[in-house]
Amino acid sequence: WFYTVLSWPISILLKITIPQPRRMGKCPAGCMTALSCFMSIVWLGFITYFVVEIAQDVFVDLGFGAEFLGLSVLAVGSSLPDCLSSIIVARQGRIDMAVSNALGSNIFDFLWCIGFPFMVQALMAEEPVFVPIGDSFLYLLISCFVSAGLTIFIISVGCMRATPWHGVVLVVAYVAFIVVYVLM
Repeated sequence: WFYTVLSWPISILLKITIPQPRRMGKCPAGCMTALSCFMSIVWLGFITYFVVEIAQDVFVDLGFGAEFLGLSVLAVGSSLPDCLSSIIVARQGRIDMAVSNALGSNIFDFLWCIGFPFMVQALMAEEPVFVPIGDSFLYLLISCFVSAGLTIFIISVGCMRATPWHGVVLVVAYVAFIVVYVLM
């Protein structure tokens, strides 16, 4: 009951602004489906902007930096849908699709989600983007290589078979990564 009342204004806004192609009849080349997808992306961007702003204010008030916000709330929030997708396909027995989803998502994050903003900022400023290299940046960079190596090692040792222990090792490695970063 509480959730229904709380989500009612948002539900109304989404129903008004996002067309529902199944209820709207046919149009040439699926234009309603394309418009629905576009409006969903617009709303996702709008909501994400405010979640990031609110989370940043909360983290600053708690004494944490923006880097930790990116490592925790934003990283988990953006990766949770990928995780759930991987769980769904893994339960269907398509482990290769689950692994490909995780790897593909991270490759996309590294190449597109870092490269595109750098490109836009460099084009707007008409000069190269400065990336400050401190201890935390080096720790993150080394952690990326170590986590990739650990994942490859675990998959190789398991002869391409994943056991619960392999998952435990990876989850413990992530928790250790966050703990070490907080202690730095």
